[in-house]
Amino acid sequence: MRYWAKEILYGMKDLAYKSIYTLKRKITLDNIFIENSGLGIYFKNIAFGPECEDNKEAFKEYEAVCMKNYAQILLDVIYGKPVKVDKEGKLFEDLRSIVDPTFYYIIWFMYKEKKERKKNLLKGALCI
Repeated sequence: MRYWAKEILYGMKDLAYKSIYTLKRKITLDNIFIENSGLGIYFKNIAFGPECEDNKEAFKEYEAVCMKNYAQILLDVIYGKPVKVDKEGKLFEDLRSIVDPTFYYIIWFMYKEKKERKKNLLKGALCI
């Protein structure tokens, strides 16, 4: 799983940094295909929207969307089915007991909103 998670992250990074188009829909596990006995990971059937705006704030928002999609993909892989993250954070409490603390905080950090990440960083919540 570590190999696939890394390869999916590289693909999301390429979408965020090398594509000039925004995403029209979320990327889910339905868009990820594994071939060549698990050595090749491909994104297929991705719907692209208009071109990205050429400013820093628009790019940061687009990057955040890509990272949130990645976090959701990891959650779906861990649980073996599509999962929804509730507002109360019950899913993250359950996840803490399933995965390594470092992995937990990576997923948590990508999924949470910018304000909440900043607030928790100031409190030292992400110190491992």
